[in-house]
Amino acid sequence: MLKLFKPVLLGCMALAIATPALAQVKQTREEMMFYTSQWKGERFPDGRPKVPDDLLKRVVDVSVEDLWDYLRDKGYNCQFDTGFQMLHADKPFAGRALTAQYMPLRRDMYEAISAEGKREGRVSGNNSWPIAELTMGDMYVADGFGKIVEGTLIGSNLGSGIATHSHTGFVFDAGIRDAEENRELENMNGL
Repeated sequence: MLKLFKPVLLGCMALAIATPALAQVKQTREEMMFYTSQWKGERFPDGRPKVPDDLLKRVVDVSVEDLWDYLRDKGYNCQFDTGFQMLHADKPFAGRALTAQYMPLRRDMYEAISAEGKREGRVSGNNSWPIAELTMGDMYVADGFGKIVEGTLIGSNLGSGIATHSHTGFVFDAGIRDAEENRELENMNGL
């Protein structure tokens, strides 16, 4: 059972210092730098910490207990969640967290965010915007407050986008449509 939660812990450990990169309200580079000021390594143009690829490959083989110990030693005491269903339970994965939080819809905020997205040249719904930001080795981590009905964050099209951009996968606290199609995608895992 602990093996099932390893990917969640791996994602948290890979970027425990990361904060939302794009949600309903996108952080600026300056805000990202402020909230991740402890990171001393390389960064992406948007300010996100760029955890080295070799670390992501190595962390997949670290035990859950060692991850918990490491996180607790660094002051991250609440890094466990349960109830997720994994696409490939036998295939651990890790990535640099690109996080999003989807709040309940407020028409006034939605209109402002849509206008901002239009000015930035973004297309489709705002649930596709973080996926367009993914780079190789990223993991899309999205909080949809566990909502299933009218809370689906991806289906087969957006799942394909995640697999194409990141070659890693996702961690969602929300609904997923087309789970079978997403299971068939290469370079993709999720929970």
